[in-house]
Amino acid sequence: MTAIVPLENAITVLSEVLSHEQLVLMASRSPSTWKAYAYEWRLFRAWCETRKLEPLNATSNDVSEYLMSSAKDGPPNIERKDGKRRSEPTPRKRAGIERALAALSQIFQLAGKENPTKAIIVRTTIKAIARLFREPQRRASAVRLDDLRKLYSVLPNGMRGYRDWACLTLGFWGGCRRSEIVGLDLEDVVLSKEGMVLRLKETKTTKTGEPEEKFYARAIDTLLCPVIAVEEWLAAHPRDKDKKDEPLFVELRRNKPTPNRMSDMAIYRLIGRYAKLAGLEGRFTGHSLRAGIVTEGVLHGLSDRQIMQVTGHKSPQMIGTYTRRLKSFDNNVVNALLGKKGEKP
Repeated sequence: MTAIVPLENAITVLSEVLSHEQLVLMASRSPSTWKAYAYEWRLFRAWCETRKLEPLNATSNDVSEYLMSSAKDGPPNIERKDGKRRSEPTPRKRAGIERALAALSQIFQLAGKENPTKAIIVRTTIKAIARLFREPQRRASAVRLDDLRKLYSVLPNGMRGYRDWACLTLGFWGGCRRSEIVGLDLEDVVLSKEGMVLRLKETKTTKTGEPEEKFYARAIDTLLCPVIAVEEWLAAHPRDKDKKDEPLFVELRRNKPTPNRMSDMAIYRLIGRYAKLAGLEGRFTGHSLRAGIVTEGVLHGLSDRQIMQVTGHKSPQMIGTYTRRLKSFDNNVVNALLGKKGEKP
């Protein structure tokens, strides 16, 4: 998991190596990209300091050594905002290594420096890491419809239950990412008797700065209805209607709201916590809600285009991944020759 760096801190970190004009070029990227770049640069800078290297003058050999060190021993143990050290670092997985490489590459380019990440030795190092530290891909378990009901059954009473249920239903029915859920402001929610429209100002796939809209119809099943869930949360925590830029979801202290925006890591933790309380088997993460609506869509015969309209996927390739995995047992040679369980061959 990538540590979350507040946007203002991310800008401060990157302004140490990028000029104002170079920072302006980054305006085309989402805040989540800013944060990821800043976090990766802090790690690389800390590693360079231990070797008395100037980060922007790093060579391809330096970058290669850094990536291999991160894969073997983990990244440097940098300080948190409160001055404390993070827990002992663990070896970075391949996705983390590739994210670090992408961030360093962009920063070197924006800074107008020779880009050492493009060297053959760095690319060869990435391949070596994939071979030396090979590990099976861990997929997030999908939250199914029945699972969603089970999650509801273990929700706490009071404000926390209202808030968390609204987050869970929005994430599931809209195929929303964690950052999209917590990034919502009050002005981004439009309720009507037909349903609800959400305006997502920043998404992973939106590059133009235009908000992406998600539509939620009122469901006959009032328990699982995301519109009702949001209405109940707003009733539990009413706000001044004139303060449109207030976050929709806020942190809670002793079951009471604070002014602080809820973090995306809080979404990650609540999904895992409620899945454990509900006795669900599998690995439930922040992606489980998004995986769940795609899974249900495929199993209920929705077309790729229909599912993509919900999730915001720009290509049917990812939907095809789910489809192949879900239908792999139906098209299995064992079933073809011997019949499915419960059927006569």
